[in-house]
Amino acid sequence: MRQYLPSIIIVGLFVTYGCDSERQLDEQNLAEMRLQIVRSFEENITKLAAADNVAAIADLYVSIHTDDAVLMFPGMPPVVGRDAIHSFALDCFSKYEFVFPEWQSKEIVISGDWAFHRFSAIALIRSLGGGEPIRRDAKYIDILHREPDGQWKVARHIFNSNQ
Repeated sequence: MRQYLPSIIIVGLFVTYGCDSERQLDEQNLAEMRLQIVRSFEENITKLAAADNVAAIADLYVSIHTDDAVLMFPGMPPVVGRDAIHSFALDCFSKYEFVFPEWQSKEIVISGDWAFHRFSAIALIRSLGGGEPIRRDAKYIDILHREPDGQWKVARHIFNSNQ
């Protein structure tokens, strides 16, 4: 047994070091994926704000969701699937303009091809019929799925007001 002891120690050190290296690599990859999720979120808000007509806004909004996405908004039944989300977006964006002057990512947890993103935001909602914008302070959870092309898309979206 004594003759094998140095080999066992070396193998143990190798396995321990290897596990630590993999753990560090995993943490680095997770940090990069979290950053990718936040950047994608920022880019989507910018694209939505820059779109110049209701159809373009609705198309962009649908494009950030998975095929089977579900929207769960306060006081209304779930909106399920791309077709329903597109109809909802056309109706909503034909009546209201949304601006998000403030938002803050609070937590992103990733497991395989799934993640959740918890964030808060201040939304200014203005009726296109006129009037002053309504300020909405809310908290959100997006459950995201990483698609085969590597993009993170919203599979479930839920929020409620802090007011």
